[in-house]
Amino acid sequence: EKGTQLLRQFYKYFHYLLIVPLLLLAVGLYTRLSQYGVTEDRYAIGICLVWLTVLTVWNIARPRAAHIKHVPMALAVLFLFGAFGPLGAVSLSTRSQVARLDALLHQAGVVKADGTISRTTAEVPFKLRQDISAIVDYMYDGKAQAIEKWVKPFGPFHGCSRRLFTRCAEDYSLPSEVMKAWGMQYVSRWQTAETEGAYVTI
Repeated sequence: EKGTQLLRQFYKYFHYLLIVPLLLLAVGLYTRLSQYGVTEDRYAIGICLVWLTVLTVWNIARPRAAHIKHVPMALAVLFLFGAFGPLGAVSLSTRSQVARLDALLHQAGVVKADGTISRTTAEVPFKLRQDISAIVDYMYDGKAQAIEKWVKPFGPFHGCSRRLFTRCAEDYSLPSEVMKAWGMQYVSRWQTAETEGAYVTI
């Protein structure tokens, strides 16, 4: 407010200029969520979107009441909300990916119409296998219990003992073993339909 003319003008119109980038961020986030569901990273981006939107609306509606201290305070409250409970980042992300996996396994023929689980005998398209493999990778990075009901009928897939914040060597082969038990070939994140035969999965 006491700086140069350019700084005062920038400060005055900054939050109006944020409206378009926030709309673009909202569209981009919605697109990813509708395609691939919630993950912790997308949850954090959503928190930031809410944070910036609230600050923008507040500074436009009541500029005299706005204060720099509201910026970290609002972010701290939002991330505290996202750290715990059923609407927290981990819980919401896990439920979202479990729901996606259930729908995809139905499409692949692993989960039948009556709810029974068996090895698929159908030819599963590459994109469908890719999506299922990505979710299994995600779940075996600390959330394996959430998909146990689909894995248990085919035998134990434990790897080595669980250790907090780490993964042992055997863990990396578990997604491939689970996909094989379901009757599908595992697809890594780096594979494409054209290069699938060039990769060897363990």
